[in-house]
Amino acid sequence: MQAKDLPDAALLDRLTTTAWIATWDLQAQLPGVPPKVVLAKLRSLRKRHLVQGCGCGCRGDWHLPGCRCCTPIVVSCE
Repeated sequence: MQAKDLPDAALLDRLTTTAWIATWDLQAQLPGVPPKVVLAKLRSLRKRHLVQGCGCGCRGDWHLPGCRCCTPIVVSCE
């Protein structure tokens, strides 16, 4: 399985129900999808400015851009 095989909506839908989510929490919600694929998909979504968070493999703190819950916190280990 590759990141391109995982629909954007599979991750974006989970982010609309919460203010932010950790990388491993997203991985737990997608059984059968390897953790590296989830992280690669999150990095791809971040490159397209659909999500914000850190893609280095740490907890990530992924959220939708423009959410007021995390502003002005900028999370990035990279």
